[in-house]
Amino acid sequence: MLAIKIAVQNFLRFGFNDSQSKKHCKLNRNELHVDYDSSLCFPIDQQGELYVRMGDMEGKRSPSFKTILPLALILGIPGWSGLIYLMTQTIPDLGNRWLFFITLVFAITGAALPIVAYLNRVATPFGPATFEIVVRESTMVGIYCGVLLWLNKGQVLSIGLAIILAVGLILIELLLRLRYRSEWHPDS
Repeated sequence: MLAIKIAVQNFLRFGFNDSQSKKHCKLNRNELHVDYDSSLCFPIDQQGELYVRMGDMEGKRSPSFKTILPLALILGIPGWSGLIYLMTQTIPDLGNRWLFFITLVFAITGAALPIVAYLNRVATPFGPATFEIVVRESTMVGIYCGVLLWLNKGQVLSIGLAIILAVGLILIELLLRLRYRSEWHPDS
């Protein structure tokens, strides 16, 4: 159980200094009731310590490999087979180049899905990732590889530009994860 222990004595000492707070907080035998904007109730154990549960993160995990595998196959198999077909059976005219970049994004996204899901199960600095988050991160990896290949084809790609693009995508993902973490999700 993920819990943050706060000593009731410290809470009483710092939280009830003014008469305004005393009106909104009542200490019963086993519970502390806080009635300011909404009715909150925090249980107190025998040692007199207050437990505040992190209910959003408790018992949740990132999607398993079994839930990611069908989408990875749906994206990966047509992507890789389309890449093989385009590279071996066609000439590189304008339409086939666009198909090449599209199938490359599908193939890399499908290959990145299990890897991203595994990394989100192992390292969870922002809490567990949902299925949508794993798909979004995998799509960013696929688009990043497609953009790098497109820039390389135009002879514009450099290591500095690749690092700037990677840092930008990572920053976007971190901000999206922080926003998702700060939202209230009543279903969880």
